[in-house]
Amino acid sequence: MKVAASAFLVMIALTLGTVRAESPRTEIESGIKPIEIHANSPDRAVKTWWDIQDANRAFEKSVCPELAPRSPRRIHAEAILRGEILSAAKRIDCSTEAYERSIVRVDIQSDTLAFVYATIKNVTAPDANATLSPKDKSDKESGEDIKYQLERDGASEDWKISQIFGRNAFATALSTKWSPLYHSRGPNGHIYVDEYSQ
Repeated sequence: MKVAASAFLVMIALTLGTVRAESPRTEIESGIKPIEIHANSPDRAVKTWWDIQDANRAFEKSVCPELAPRSPRRIHAEAILRGEILSAAKRIDCSTEAYERSIVRVDIQSDTLAFVYATIKNVTAPDANATLSPKDKSDKESGEDIKYQLERDGASEDWKISQIFGRNAFATALSTKWSPLYHSRGPNGHIYVDEYSQ
């Protein structure tokens, strides 16, 4: 009885293994390259974060072509939407943005606190029919300033990013120059309507 049960389990394992080997999800997952984490200095920690961000975008781009045709929006939107503007809602864009990043300055304030200042440019080519104003072109060329705050528990520990700051009109108006990009999430009152999904 034990032999039969063992043989049955082996057969299930082999079957599952075959199914997994042939599944698109496994093919996608096998294409994910491991990322080496370097966090022994503030600048290397930030560069590792950039590697993670790029890998995530590459992953989303690889998954999108397979999943997009199965999207209910893609399958059924045409039956209910009319006109060029709303019909565009059924299209799912699988493209991804490309960025050029450079570290401008590293400010180590203590053994446990540091700031890394960077400039990031979106180097994705504009769409074929896109019109860029002179200001748009200037903004694209100059990129955006980003500040990373890094902390660690002691001189022998690795650095970790604890906040990322950007410059925006609100921060500039308040003369704070930098505005935190990440905020802790408390309980959600779910008050507002996501207008683009209505």
